[in-house]
Amino acid sequence: TTLLYPAEKGAAAVIAHNEDGPPELDAHCRWLTVSQENGTNFSTFHYPGMLPG
Repeated sequence: TTLLYPAEKGAAAVIAHNEDGPPELDAHCRWLTVSQENGTNFSTFHYPGMLPG
């Protein structure tokens, strides 16, 4: 399930998604925050062996 809360005055938009991945990976996943040189930033849940984003 994915939800989008649109941006409002003074607040950024929020996209939320639930994950149903295998429980064996729970201790190996990470939350990443990426800051790119062009100023675009994002945060993502990362599974081992998968590309983030």
